[in-house]
Amino acid sequence: MVTRRALLTGVLAAPLALAAGGVGRVAHARRVPLRPGRVHRGTLAAKGRDLRPLVGPRGGGGGHVALGAPLALRAGARPGVFSLANANDLYAAVAQLAAPPAAMPFLMVRGGAVRAESWGTGFGEAGNTAGSASFHLDRALADEVAALWRVPRRDRVPLGAGLVARWRPDGPLRAGRAMPLVLTLDNRGAAPVWFNPGGRQRGPRDNRFAFEVARDGVALPVVDAPDFGGVGAYRSLAPGETLERVEDLRRWVAIDRPGTYQVTCRYHLELVTGADGARWPEHGHEVWDWATDDVITITVG
Repeated sequence: MVTRRALLTGVLAAPLALAAGGVGRVAHARRVPLRPGRVHRGTLAAKGRDLRPLVGPRGGGGGHVALGAPLALRAGARPGVFSLANANDLYAAVAQLAAPPAAMPFLMVRGGAVRAESWGTGFGEAGNTAGSASFHLDRALADEVAALWRVPRRDRVPLGAGLVARWRPDGPLRAGRAMPLVLTLDNRGAAPVWFNPGGRQRGPRDNRFAFEVARDGVALPVVDAPDFGGVGAYRSLAPGETLERVEDLRRWVAIDRPGTYQVTCRYHLELVTGADGARWPEHGHEVWDWATDDVITITVG
């Protein structure tokens, strides 16, 4: 299942015939027809003739590119411009290409060129024979690209109304022993809530959790641990249903003496609209970042 976490296997089409030409070597920009909305191969350059400035969230503030031939798009595919953030201030423009690009693609816009955030093979029925590229845009650029591609700009809307979190220690806590904290998720809303509770647990701990601990107002050091991702599947929490998750606090903070501690508890989920998740690009906006941020007091004996 492809989500925004996966390596882009893109999806762009081109209602506006974005693509003529294959993946040739970079030509002098003056000899290549440059039209806003096309995806080109290109070369980053410090100086030269007919260079295009890099623009967008990652490329603004300096840098130029010499654009080469436009990349051929996969026939019949649809482009997508959709939000990557709850605030609807960061967007992805996703293009599906006829073949995997050999180097970083660039998206031509009126103010310059946007470098690809990620690129690689395609997905879906095309398998690895197609290519893809994803470009990060601010809201203004998202509007421009959506107009060029003649597709709607798709925004996020809140999901998970009625999802409530509660925290408690699982029995008496003792210094130097396991310190399990229990998270209870209740769906008090009127509709099912869909999410993937896995996917962050392949390392030494499940990094969907996060904890900070303080004693007498002084924060204790937080243990660093890598996040290798992991396997997960989407599930639903029906109205009135409850789900419990347990995590050992010692994986985040070493508590080696008795006392009273304040624990900031966090659990992060990406809520989606159904079992298929937020598939790119058609449903890439159908996701909502949800997290608890609760403080509890624990007593360690």
